[in-house]
Amino acid sequence: MPIRRNLARWDRAVRILLGMALLAYGLAGAPGEIKTLSAFVFAWLPLLTGLAGWSPLYEILGIRTRRP
Repeated sequence: MPIRRNLARWDRAVRILLGMALLAYGLAGAPGEIKTLSAFVFAWLPLLTGLAGWSPLYEILGIRTRRP
């Protein structure tokens, strides 16, 4: 069963940019700091959902930013 995409192009672009910015912040920050580590860890969620075009939270809540 294929996954139905539920993110519009603008939503995907925002998520990908946010994920890349958080990754850059996590990689450029001081090693061992909790905020840089958490930015690096949490960057993957918007990045992967943006690349996939599907958000599991949107699916649970019944939200779709993409037009059918």
